[in-house]
Amino acid sequence: MDTTFFLHVLGTAAVGVCFASILVADGMLLSPVQAWLRRQWRHAHGTELDEQEWFKPLWGCFVCVTGQIATWSYLILYWPEDYRQSWYWWACFAGLWFVYISLSIITAMVLNKITKWARL
Repeated sequence: MDTTFFLHVLGTAAVGVCFASILVADGMLLSPVQAWLRRQWRHAHGTELDEQEWFKPLWGCFVCVTGQIATWSYLILYWPEDYRQSWYWWACFAGLWFVYISLSIITAMVLNKITKWARL
């Protein structure tokens, strides 16, 4: 692990918190879009959007969004060009994948606390 690994973790956490926590808050950029989506869902299905299993990982929960971003960004950023590696290499790859996701989620939780603390 080098410095870029930790910068990627920080960037992943920042994107997840900005998208799912800050931009959808009342009065922010994506607030009208989320309100419209909730109204359309309620009108079409008669249930609340928060009750749907797919809503949290895609929009509704900053931890879930960060986990999704971390899961896929790690594969995109660190997938090897030569995939014919030993089983030990793949075990280390999977272990670092878990570490990347975990650190991204923990960093997102810290960033979310900082943003909530900093709001006046």
